Amino acid sequence: MNSFKRNYLTDALQGFYDDFAEFSGSDGELTESEIGKLRAMYDAIMSNADVKFKDLEKVAGISLGSTENTSSASKTIGASMTEETASRALGIWTAMYDIEKRSSGYLVEQLATMNDGKSLLQQQRDIAMQGVVYQQRTAENTAATVQRLDSAITELKSINRNTGGVSSRDIGR
Repeated sequence: MNSFKRNYLTDALQGFYDDFAEFSGSDGELTESEIGKLRAMYDAIMSNADVKFKDLEKVAGISLGSTENTSSASKTIGASMTEETASRALGIWTAMYDIEKRSSGYLVEQLATMNDGKSLLQQQRDIAMQGVVYQQRTAENTAATVQRLDSAITELKSINRNTGGVSSRDIGR
């Protein structure tokens, strides 16, 4: 029943909404003539919906709008919204908005953390590459040190040959 009403009225009211938007957008305020046209249009849509709904009741063979078929909870709901119920509904919608906003903020934080994770991986790769560079420099320095040591050994051997094996003990005598 509610599905029928919603589907039928959604389609039927679209033209009304379009005209309302057009009238409102022209100069920002509705004239009495525009209000009269919209009211007549709305009344015609609702009257036609009532006829369609009564036809549906005839097809179903039951009174869909009677209070006999409704629960006691739905009997207590009035056709109009009071200030109190509007305030409660607004409170619920605000709470839902706050929850959604917090959830969205949480997702943004998670996304930022994931991006930081990529950055962390990039940092780890950079550190590993720097380690490889240090190893290469150490190998080059070690090779250069070995060459200098070989030169120093050759020089010491030459000095030893030229001095004829004299030690520092022999110098003082």
